[in-house]
Amino acid sequence: REVCISSPEKMAKSCEYINKATYDAVDQSGRILIKMIELLGMMNLEPLWNLKLFIESVPVPFSTIICDKFLWWFNNILPKSLPPELQKLTDEFDHHMLMEFAEYSDGEIEHLMSRLKKFQSQHPETVRFHVCEDPWSAQRAMLFRFAVAPAFRTYCIGLGQQGLSIDYALPKTFTKYPSLPEAKYPIMHRLVYSHFGCNVYHEDFVFDNKTDVHDAKMAIKKAVEAVGGKLPAEHGHGTEYHAPMDTQKRWMKADPSNTMNPGVGGTSFKKNYL
Repeated sequence: REVCISSPEKMAKSCEYINKATYDAVDQSGRILIKMIELLGMMNLEPLWNLKLFIESVPVPFSTIICDKFLWWFNNILPKSLPPELQKLTDEFDHHMLMEFAEYSDGEIEHLMSRLKKFQSQHPETVRFHVCEDPWSAQRAMLFRFAVAPAFRTYCIGLGQQGLSIDYALPKTFTKYPSLPEAKYPIMHRLVYSHFGCNVYHEDFVFDNKTDVHDAKMAIKKAVEAVGGKLPAEHGHGTEYHAPMDTQKRWMKADPSNTMNPGVGGTSFKKNYL
């Protein structure tokens, strides 16, 4: 906060957080994905992604997992994805911030760097940073962060366990992870990554195969909302979560024939909401 959002006139272009468990998951399951994005570009990756989806839809044994199993099995044929300097920091620390500075006004990058250096000097034992000077290093850092979501599926299938991905928002005054019902729904791995500054959290959980993941998700939703948060936050209610009644009424007013999103947020799937 002191570095990235302490002044509305000098703010970081983006600021992303990941924890150590997130780094470990992407490193163990996302190296091939990151390399393919680097070689082909995000837009040119679409045909390969569609091929993967097609293979997963074929009604034969193991078709739904075989692609991710291959990504898992052959992950380590590629070297680690991050530059050596960043790799060293991930080995030493459990919490990581990816900050991107931009020159939207004269001297903005210099101002933000001075804040960062000041903050580091105040916490010399617990804070270190590395500046990616060359485009390749900066690109690799960005690709690593945005490979988290697709790599998580590969991670769960590779481990042979169940996964759950959620997003939620917390009050801006909230400074700790919310307590979750882990006694009833034990979490094997908890991956946390977030958009710093807006208090939107993305969490990926790995559960063993005995856990009822749907029940766990609803219990986690109640735990988040018990501390004033909202789940879901960024990616909408879909047909999985019930939206508040005033939200449903607003949608019904905007779409009286129930044409655009039937069933969203607990509304009816039928025409005209009958």
